[in-house]
Amino acid sequence: MSLNNLANRQSEVGQREAALETAAEAVKHYRKLTEGNPAAFLPDLAGSLNNLAGTQSYVGQREAALETAAESVKHYRKLTEENREAFLPDLAMSLSNLANVRDDVGQREAALETAAEALKIRRELTEGNRTLFLPDLAASLTNLATMQSEVGQREMALETAAEAVKHYRELMGGGTRRHSCLT
Repeated sequence: MSLNNLANRQSEVGQREAALETAAEAVKHYRKLTEGNPAAFLPDLAGSLNNLAGTQSYVGQREAALETAAESVKHYRKLTEENREAFLPDLAMSLSNLANVRDDVGQREAALETAAEALKIRRELTEGNRTLFLPDLAASLTNLATMQSEVGQREMALETAAEAVKHYRELMGGGTRRHSCLT
């Protein structure tokens, strides 16, 4: 866990290569721990893989990031089968990240499908706890709108983006006032 924390701090200060090494080391240790006790350490491995995929993507290792993100999703799917309530938010997050990596490597249709799956899960989560999950729902809608636009689904992208704005307005306190600047 400390290695993941260090990797995130290294990344924040622009030490991307060091962050990559640190995140990879965290994955290595969690792989070993998971071999001995999968029930205890698979969630940590899945999270570390997600973290590593983000770092790989930042340093331009997009194909490696794609493989790492897909593995994270695979583990979160397994964990969700065992304990849906506990791991469904993590699955949605890892699907969203995988969608972004797929988009980065030009797998537009696959990215769109993955983003739509993440959105479906986040809609479900928001139904159960609107306050907690509405920000993630709005972010997923924004992601999906961008991807829809990239594949030429402009009308759908417009609808999706408008829904995202509606939710962001709700998060801002429901205000729909328009501000004007007079100079």
